Amino acid sequence: MKTLLIPALLITLTIGVVSPATGAAVNEEDCRSTITTTCTKCHGAVKICNQLKDTGTDAQKWREIITRMGKKANLDQAVQDTAHACLTMSADPRRLVCEK
Repeated sequence: MKTLLIPALLITLTIGVVSPATGAAVNEEDCRSTITTTCTKCHGAVKICNQLKDTGTDAQKWREIITRMGKKANLDQAVQDTAHACLTMSADPRRLVCEK
């Protein structure tokens, strides 16, 4: 029983740390930088702000949008994942993009 307890505990802790479902805080400066240096290269922040009005923080919709845009911009998966976390896990993603 003890031999199963430690691996189970480690798996549980690992899932808790890396799972987006935990609502872990994102670094707003990193988010602002990522979105500014990637997303706004092709279109202005206004387009992202308007999309945030329509989509909110719907993770699945943002995944579809970011995947599509990421292919066009040749963004690697890590950058796409960061942008996704910023737009879906931030307490107020509009503040990251829409306010100066």
